[in-house]
Amino acid sequence: MSWFRSRPVHEQLARALEEEKPKAPWQEVGIHGLQRPREWDEVRTVQADVRGDKADFVVLDDAIVIEEGPDDVAPLADAIRLNPPFRAEAVRRDDGTWGVAARRIDVERYDDVEGDEFERADGDTILRGWRIDGDVFEVRRDRV
Repeated sequence: MSWFRSRPVHEQLARALEEEKPKAPWQEVGIHGLQRPREWDEVRTVQADVRGDKADFVVLDDAIVIEEGPDDVAPLADAIRLNPPFRAEAVRRDDGTWGVAARRIDVERYDDVEGDEFERADGDTILRGWRIDGDVFEVRRDRV
């Protein structure tokens, strides 16, 4: 091989593959597709004759608490197969079709809370609560 000849193409390609290339930051969200936490445990569509276009409600063991929307959301709540308690949102699509999404929640009774929300330390967790109705609160425990 002469001093003035370049290397064969296959050798050039092999050398390029062996060279260290900067690595993509695969651990960053958006690049590799890390999923966001799931927002809903169940999503369904249902045909229902319910007034309005939107409904937000909580289904407890013994009651349905309507936070926004029409008075009778029982047909929408019945579409969900989760065991209570759960929080649901429903939106009218068309022709009486509703999209209903629900997620499980934890509820506890507190008769000593004055406001509609509370936050308190509970060992190595923070206990947060939001009043649903009366002394029933949706609660979440976050580790410190």
